[in-house]
Amino acid sequence: GSVEACNSFREFALLGDYSTSMVYYDGLKSQIDLFRSDVAEGKAREKWNGCYDQLKAEYDIVKDIASELACFKDPPGKPSKVYSNEAVQASSESRISPQSRADPPPIDRDVW
Repeated sequence: GSVEACNSFREFALLGDYSTSMVYYDGLKSQIDLFRSDVAEGKAREKWNGCYDQLKAEYDIVKDIASELACFKDPPGKPSKVYSNEAVQASSESRISPQSRADPPPIDRDVW
Protein backbone atom coordinates (compact mmCIF):
# COMPACT_ATOMS: atom_id res chain seq x y z
CA GLY A 1 0.00 0.00 0.00
CA SER A 2 0.93 3.56 0.62
CA VAL A 3 3.53 2.85 3.29
CA GLU A 4 5.41 0.46 1.01
CA ALA A 5 5.27 2.95 -1.88
CA CYS A 6 6.58 5.72 0.38
CA ASN A 7 9.40 3.51 1.65
CA SER A 8 10.30 2.48 -1.90
CA PHE A 9 10.23 6.10 -3.09
CA ARG A 10 12.67 7.10 -0.38
CA GLU A 11 14.84 3.97 -0.59
CA PHE A 12 15.37 4.23 -4.35
CA ALA A 13 16.21 7.91 -3.96
CA LEU A 14 18.79 7.08 -1.30
CA LEU A 15 20.28 4.39 -3.53
CA GLY A 16 20.61 6.84 -6.41
CA ASP A 17 17.93 5.27 -8.62
CA TYR A 18 16.09 8.55 -9.09
CA SER A 19 13.96 7.54 -12.08
CA THR A 20 12.51 4.54 -10.24
CA SER A 21 12.03 6.70 -7.17
CA MET A 22 10.00 9.19 -9.20
CA VAL A 23 7.81 6.37 -10.55
CA TYR A 24 6.99 5.31 -6.99
CA TYR A 25 6.25 8.94 -6.15
CA ASP A 26 3.74 9.17 -9.01
CA GLY A 27 1.91 6.11 -7.69
CA LEU A 28 2.01 7.40 -4.15
CA LYS A 29 0.73 10.80 -5.24
CA SER A 30 -2.25 9.12 -6.92
CA GLN A 31 -3.01 7.17 -3.74
CA ILE A 32 -2.79 10.28 -1.57
CA ASP A 33 -5.00 12.24 -3.97
CA LEU A 34 -7.58 9.46 -3.69
CA PHE A 35 -7.38 9.49 0.12
CA ARG A 36 -7.67 13.27 0.21
CA SER A 37 -10.77 13.21 -1.98
CA ASP A 38 -12.42 10.55 0.23
CA VAL A 39 -11.72 12.25 3.55
CA ALA A 40 -14.18 14.83 4.79
CA GLU A 41 -12.91 18.23 5.85
CA GLY A 42 -11.17 18.23 9.18
CA LYS A 43 -8.03 17.11 10.91
CA ALA A 44 -7.69 13.93 8.84
CA ARG A 45 -7.72 15.92 5.60
CA GLU A 46 -5.20 18.37 7.04
CA LYS A 47 -2.90 15.46 7.90
CA TRP A 48 -3.15 14.07 4.36
CA ASN A 49 -2.44 17.53 2.96
CA GLY A 50 0.61 17.81 5.22
CA CYS A 51 1.77 14.35 4.14
CA TYR A 52 1.37 15.32 0.51
CA ASP A 53 3.28 18.59 1.01
CA GLN A 54 6.17 16.77 2.68
CA LEU A 55 6.38 14.15 -0.06
CA LYS A 56 6.16 16.84 -2.75
CA ALA A 57 9.11 18.63 -1.15
CA GLU A 58 11.09 15.36 -1.13
CA TYR A 59 10.11 14.71 -4.75
CA ASP A 60 11.30 18.18 -5.78
CA ILE A 61 14.68 17.45 -4.21
CA VAL A 62 14.94 14.10 -6.01
CA LYS A 63 13.93 15.74 -9.30
CA ASP A 64 16.54 18.49 -8.83
CA ILE A 65 19.27 15.93 -8.13
CA ALA A 66 18.29 13.92 -11.21
CA SER A 67 18.42 17.10 -13.32
CA GLU A 68 21.84 18.03 -11.97
CA LEU A 69 23.19 14.55 -12.69
CA ALA A 70 21.81 14.71 -16.23
CA CYS A 71 24.05 17.74 -16.82
CA PHE A 72 27.13 15.60 -16.19
CA LYS A 73 26.20 13.20 -18.99
CA ASP A 74 27.01 15.84 -21.60
CA PRO A 75 30.65 16.39 -22.52
CA PRO A 76 32.22 19.62 -21.23
CA GLY A 77 31.51 22.62 -23.43
CA LYS A 78 28.40 21.07 -24.98
CA PRO A 79 25.12 22.81 -24.14
CA SER A 80 23.19 20.73 -21.66
CA LYS A 81 19.73 19.39 -22.39
CA VAL A 82 18.62 20.40 -18.91
CA TYR A 83 20.04 23.92 -18.74
CA SER A 84 20.21 26.21 -21.72
CA ASN A 85 23.18 28.54 -22.00
CA GLU A 86 20.86 31.54 -21.78
CA ALA A 87 19.33 30.32 -18.51
CA VAL A 88 22.74 29.63 -16.99
CA GLN A 89 24.05 33.00 -18.17
CA ALA A 90 21.01 34.84 -16.79
CA SER A 91 21.25 32.97 -13.52
CA SER A 92 24.94 33.67 -13.07
CA GLU A 93 24.53 37.32 -14.05
CA SER A 94 21.76 37.82 -11.52
CA ARG A 95 24.06 36.55 -8.75
CA ILE A 96 26.97 38.80 -9.70
CA SER A 97 27.06 42.17 -7.98
CA PRO A 98 27.71 45.25 -10.14
CA GLN A 99 31.09 45.73 -8.42
CA SER A 100 32.25 42.25 -9.43
CA ARG A 101 31.31 42.84 -13.09
CA ALA A 102 34.28 45.16 -13.43
CA ASP A 103 37.56 43.99 -14.89
CA PRO A 104 38.83 40.78 -13.32
CA PRO A 105 41.80 41.07 -11.00
CA PRO A 106 45.20 40.61 -12.63
CA ILE A 107 46.54 37.06 -12.69
CA ASP A 108 49.47 36.48 -10.37
CA ARG A 109 51.94 34.65 -12.63
CA ASP A 110 53.89 33.36 -9.62
CA VAL A 111 50.85 31.44 -8.42
CA TRP A 112 49.57 30.21 -11.74
